Amino acid sequence: MMICARTHVLAATIALLSFTTPMHSEENKTSAAALVDALNIVGGKPQNVRVSHQKGVCAVGSFAAAPEAKALSTAALFSAPSTPALVRFSMAGPNPKVPDKAKAAARGLSVSFDTPDGPTEMGTISAPVFAAKSPAQFLGLLQSRAPDPATGKPDPEKIKAFAAANPEVARQPEYLNARPLPASFADAHYFGVHTFFFTGPDGSRRAARWFITPVGGGATLTDEEAKAKPEDFYIADLTERLATKPAEFDFSVQFAESGDELLDPTIVWPVRARQPVGRLTISAIAEGQALAKCQTSIFNPVQLPAGIEPSDDPILQMRASAYAVSLSRRNQ
Repeated sequence: MMICARTHVLAATIALLSFTTPMHSEENKTSAAALVDALNIVGGKPQNVRVSHQKGVCAVGSFAAAPEAKALSTAALFSAPSTPALVRFSMAGPNPKVPDKAKAAARGLSVSFDTPDGPTEMGTISAPVFAAKSPAQFLGLLQSRAPDPATGKPDPEKIKAFAAANPEVARQPEYLNARPLPASFADAHYFGVHTFFFTGPDGSRRAARWFITPVGGGATLTDEEAKAKPEDFYIADLTERLATKPAEFDFSVQFAESGDELLDPTIVWPVRARQPVGRLTISAIAEGQALAKCQTSIFNPVQLPAGIEPSDDPILQMRASAYAVSLSRRNQ
């Protein structure tokens, strides 16, 4: 059984590496392996674990498409009455011990939809911007935070200097620090920071970004309430919640207009109307085969069906490649 499982994972990794879109030529010097190495160094982790978002919990549920969604894309996700979903909530970043009440740490929501035309996967975070605009900048950000061999801790001056030369890296922590802490994984608002192209049944092709909103608005904690919480409380909270009622999220997309930046995930689009596409209902914590599948899944953001295409955002393309590298190392 172990041999079969490992063979299956290796085959999936090879398929993923061949599927991912090549990076832009200007990004060729920044390899996926270098990013994975840097993430592991900053996080102080061995190579055989999830490179980022290691701290998390898996759940299962289903997605019901909104009636108007099928007019936006030919993807089966938008026309099927109900689609099984595998979900993983997580704390972003390379630190596996990041406290749940760390305000500047993004929360993550990744989903794998079991659609008739193959898996449709996505990864979102609780901020509308990513930590860097390019793989090279992201690598530099990580390297600036690597532990100094002399002290075993990051050099504050090196971090400050890099941030001063790269103002984009401050946008995500500034956004998170300016807002109350989500009371739970189920209360956070999640954003697809990358651009995708939706092809409609009429042949139209439009750029869009995902928005995921907790049904009910999403409770938050005051600074005092957060301070009183233990370092780890999100997983226990979600387990307790799902034991009594589902957690629900409304999915919508915002279409780009002239002037919107399509390839830089550190830039937020102007606020405008969003189109509802469906509701995700999360019913239970994952167990058995669902849990095993979730633990080995990378939730590849460019694993998409006909009707949805990834953009050439270099961070998006690098994420897919880096996930594949990390997965191959986890299963050696």
